[in-house]
Amino acid sequence: MADHAQDQILDYFSALLVAAGTAAGTAVEIDRVDSIPLAKLPHLHLQAENEDKPWERGSIGYPRTCSRFFAWSLTATVTQASGYGKAARTLAMQAEKAICATRSTQQAGGVAGLGTHLQRTEFFKDGNGDKPAYAVVQHWVSGYQARDNAPDEPL
Repeated sequence: MADHAQDQILDYFSALLVAAGTAAGTAVEIDRVDSIPLAKLPHLHLQAENEDKPWERGSIGYPRTCSRFFAWSLTATVTQASGYGKAARTLAMQAEKAICATRSTQQAGGVAGLGTHLQRTEFFKDGNGDKPAYAVVQHWVSGYQARDNAPDEPL
């Protein structure tokens, strides 16, 4: 059995960001729950948000074809003695460019087949410690279709 389509979306974008060669390099993780050690910064983190919005697409009978919109976030975190805000915004911009550059290929395998769009961006800073940390959080939505009895098989 394949992973849920939502996990396939996160895996796709994680691999894409590693391959894109951003300032984070290979420091790209999914669903991290603990604090990120300073040695791992700069860092990109992807995770699901609490907004999965399914809706049916005019399908009659069973199994129905459902269009779903999967909300996920990408956090770009950096730490350095100065210029940390600009560095975090630059890292987030690199990630955004990589994601948006693939819009024509996101149809592959049905994953994100209805498109991926940036919804909003937030900024956070932490002045504790020797080096301030700064994070840019981008909130994305990816659409896909699947039958309601096969969420691991995007159409």
